[in-house]
Amino acid sequence: MKTIVLSLTVFSVLLYSQNELKIPGTIIYISSQNFYVRFENTVRVTVGDTIYLSETGTEVGIVKYLSSQSAACSYLATTGIDLNSQVYIRTKKNDSGSQPTKQNADENDPSLWNDLNATKTVNTVSENNFNLSGRVSVRSFTNYTTSSTHAQNQYWRYGLSLRSNKVGVKNLEFQSSATYGYRADKWKNAGSVWNNLKIYDFFFSYKPSASFTLQAGRVRNQNLYSLSTFDGVLFDYTFSKFTIGTFVGSHPGWQNMGVNIKLMQYGAFLSREDSIGKLRMSNNISFANQTNSGKTDRRFLYFLHRTRLTNFSFALSSEFDLYQVELNSAKSVFEPTSIYASILYRFDNKLSFDLSYDARKTIYYFESFKSTIDSILDSRMRQGVRLGASYRWSRTLSVGLNGGFTKQNDDLHPSFYAGTSAAINEISNLNFSLIGDLTYLQSNYLNGFAYGIKINKSFLLNYLNMGLGLRRVDYLLVRNTSDGVAQNILNADVRLQLLNSLYFNLVYEFVSEKRATTNRIFIGLSQSF
Repeated sequence: MKTIVLSLTVFSVLLYSQNELKIPGTIIYISSQNFYVRFENTVRVTVGDTIYLSETGTEVGIVKYLSSQSAACSYLATTGIDLNSQVYIRTKKNDSGSQPTKQNADENDPSLWNDLNATKTVNTVSENNFNLSGRVSVRSFTNYTTSSTHAQNQYWRYGLSLRSNKVGVKNLEFQSSATYGYRADKWKNAGSVWNNLKIYDFFFSYKPSASFTLQAGRVRNQNLYSLSTFDGVLFDYTFSKFTIGTFVGSHPGWQNMGVNIKLMQYGAFLSREDSIGKLRMSNNISFANQTNSGKTDRRFLYFLHRTRLTNFSFALSSEFDLYQVELNSAKSVFEPTSIYASILYRFDNKLSFDLSYDARKTIYYFESFKSTIDSILDSRMRQGVRLGASYRWSRTLSVGLNGGFTKQNDDLHPSFYAGTSAAINEISNLNFSLIGDLTYLQSNYLNGFAYGIKINKSFLLNYLNMGLGLRRVDYLLVRNTSDGVAQNILNADVRLQLLNSLYFNLVYEFVSEKRATTNRIFIGLSQSF
């Protein structure tokens, strides 16, 4: 069975406490190298904070630079990042629940250190207090094109996430997130029901003390970054600065994320967390033995290191295969199969640099709404070296530069891209924002430019947000310069906060090409509780 290496930034788990605070935001613009998030304000947001997708809790980005109401973010993942998608940043209330002072925020705000101390969080809710939170959503995606190969398609997707800090028994918690999606013209196909249902996690967590944790179900645990979710049980014990744990279960099916007991796996992990002043450091090493029908399919080690300071962050992950079959003969090996490293340095509140190296294997997504050309470019340009710089000229103006270099084994010559972006916020104090970007690509298959501009406007005390954007994609085929990809893209979106936590989203996209035109409509309604 072909092994799938998942991304470094897989789902993470947090146990929720009364002191946790989420800063919600909305994705308002997407470019090839960055995406932009709008917040009510960015008083509690800092460069280097992690952006989480509201629906699944997935880490999807890192804040690169800020304005008073928005943030430009680099990608940690691309799946789930769509216009008007809901995201958030984790932080913590102070004792009074008010905004912390600047001095305390820099040192004590856990957004400076993601979720490294999450497993040590102790639920302080009263034994008699039942607290249930969650989110329910419904989305519709309609695609209509005039080409001969595709007619009209409509997709529906329903989502539900639940969390409870007490489930009938003291110190017992529950967490679940799932989606059900289908194509409208295949609704009557009963055989596809289980293929359409995606359960990302569904597990109970029992914590009799601050040191012991037992999890059972479809478990998602932050100490197992390389495994995503699994069906089984996990036990961990925390002492001093260490957490040690073991697990056994089965990997979800590759095709539909269903339960598949033929894919049994077991393993263990060890993590350590250190802090010296403002320095936060975490090291995690995990071992897993994965089987297929009782026979070892893969055995590997995974290592993750993170270092965070107020103005500096560094992350390194790597995988090493320990088992290999050659000519029907199994043998033990120690071979690196994946590596990812990233550095972000902020000189001051204005200037920051980031550098990353990606040598991870192919990443497979269960679901993606990327266009064909974007999917091809993402797969060809993801590996390699990336670098970027951003500068905040003033409270309202931010600019950025980015570039990348890669050469895969089957490439005749290296590929590279270079780009720039700019964001202007609060134009004339009218709650306008203007975002633009330009990218040049030179690869073994395509050469050319992609550029765009978008304007956003807020109304009714930010309860209503509207955006309008234009984008041009102009790529030529290397082996046939008379042909290529030329697209004119118009995008319009509306986001309306109906009630305190009820949101309505509408996105329309029109794509004009030489051979066809395409209309896409996205409608979403979500309610948090």
